[in-house]
Amino acid sequence: TAYDFYKVIGKEPIILKKEALGFISNRLQLALYREAIDIVLKGICSVEDVDKAVCFGPGLRFALMGPNLIFQLGGGTVGLKGLLYHVGPSIEMWWGDMAVWKKWPEGCRELLQEGVEKEMANRRPEEGRTTEEITLWRDDLLLKVLKLLNKI
Repeated sequence: TAYDFYKVIGKEPIILKKEALGFISNRLQLALYREAIDIVLKGICSVEDVDKAVCFGPGLRFALMGPNLIFQLGGGTVGLKGLLYHVGPSIEMWWGDMAVWKKWPEGCRELLQEGVEKEMANRRPEEGRTTEEITLWRDDLLLKVLKLLNKI
């Protein structure tokens, strides 16, 4: 009943088939965030560059579809399965180099805060430079994206 109700009002409900800690969206976000933190801690790039990489890389696609459909399209005529066979060895090599820690690394909170403050200072004035300004900018654009997707 709840699922049908949310569909009728234009939302995209999902069905939780099994109990899990946290919300599905948050779990996925935190998996990405752990790797984002690890990239900064390893000195691969800055906090700002991690945010740019996500925003202008998968973030653009994620506004339209999820990772499975993205990989399906990426596989072209061979689809998701074909893509995973083709790039599977590279992905497994990357996974071997990715973060697996389960507790916040020492000093990461301070390093991340410093990095995000630099990022905020580097933003264009029309995008906002304070938390409040950026929140308003974000909310305005999120509404525009939802309108483009005919969700509001």
